Parts: sequence; structure tokens; C-alpha cells
Amino acid sequence: MLGWTLLVSNAPATMIPLEHTGLLYTVRWQIELVFKLWKSQMQLNHIAGLRKERVQVELYAKLIGLMTVRLLAHASAF
Repeated sequence: MLGWTLLVSNAPATMIPLEHTGLLYTVRWQIELVFKLWKSQMQLNHIAGLRKERVQVELYAKLIGLMTVRLLAHASAF
């Protein structure tokens, strides 16, 4: 209400300059929204396999599917 924005980070000030923290926060939030969308659309949090190889193949297949759908949706917008 006072126009304040309070950002808390465990990164040292030498790593992230103060003037970049607001931009990094907005980028991070966009990434969070993308992952939330991916989890809900492709159920990335549900993996059928138990073996490491099966889990990797299923995860890669889902990510490839997500990127394909994104590219097709973007191409159809034009």
C-alpha cells in the first residue's frame, strides 16, 4: 500500500546487483507460471515408471510433447 516491494534472497549482493533483483524476480515468476502450466497440462508430476531409464524416457517424451504443442500453437497464431 505504500508502494514498497520487499524481496528476500539468499544470494550475496556481489552476485546479484540490487538494480537487477526486480527484473530477476519477474523472470522467475514467469518461469514458475510456465512450470505450473506444464505440470497441469502434461502431468509432469505423475510418472508411471519405476526404473530410472523409464522415468527419463517418459519425462523427455512429455517435454518434447510440450515443446511441440507450444511451437504449433505459436505457428498457428500467425
